[in-house]
Amino acid sequence: MLAASHRRAAVVALAAGPLVACSSRSTSIPVPEPVAATTLLARLGADTVAIEQFTRAAKHMNGTLVTRLPATRITRYSVELGPSGAPMRADVSVRDGLGATFSGGLQSLSVRFAHDSAIFVGHRSASDTSLAFVVRGPVLPSLPMSYALYELALARMSFFGRDSVDFATVPLTFGARQASPETVRVISRDSVRITVNGSPLLVHHDRRGAIDGVDGSRTTFKVQVARVDSLDLESIARAWAQREKSGASSPK
Repeated sequence: MLAASHRRAAVVALAAGPLVACSSRSTSIPVPEPVAATTLLARLGADTVAIEQFTRAAKHMNGTLVTRLPATRITRYSVELGPSGAPMRADVSVRDGLGATFSGGLQSLSVRFAHDSAIFVGHRSASDTSLAFVVRGPVLPSLPMSYALYELALARMSFFGRDSVDFATVPLTFGARQASPETVRVISRDSVRITVNGSPLLVHHDRRGAIDGVDGSRTTFKVQVARVDSLDLESIARAWAQREKSGASSPK
């Protein structure tokens, strides 16, 4: 009878194990909540170098990123998420500051994340081109100058219930050939440190797990990012592109 009781207790403990492992109670990162559109503004000194507007929900994330280096570009992206918040697929398109496609270039890019690989398909007007490479570990999609995508890392850490996770960062560009390791570690109740090329990038979040600031002062790209009120990104991109075309100096 006693042995049977021990066996029943062991079964209950084993059944409860995965639930404990997935609990977010052991990490200071809050369980992410769906949020309305968020806008992040990135500066280098006094110069605005990127503006990103995005929405994140349980099953998807959509964003628009306007950048100025080396010239104005409009990048639109969407990421499909699985039940655990893991990226399943990403779609990206890039246009110039006036919204036009690039002659002879990719019209768009699709990336599917399999169990241990990333499969890229580049879409051109004439044909598609594909490539793939191995990916090991939790996937974190990335784009140059995008800081919103780090919210996916925060959500995954909350799901894992861990204060430190080694991510496999996959660039959403067709020239990518491998994933890069990036460690995300909790350093306070509202901040994480992301090791980028050996340097610490500090990301601050609010009580909803939403990013409200980034400090790149300890990296080689000393960007400062702040959450701001909604902006008209299309108008801003057109203004930047027109100033570039006229040869005028860019506004701050």
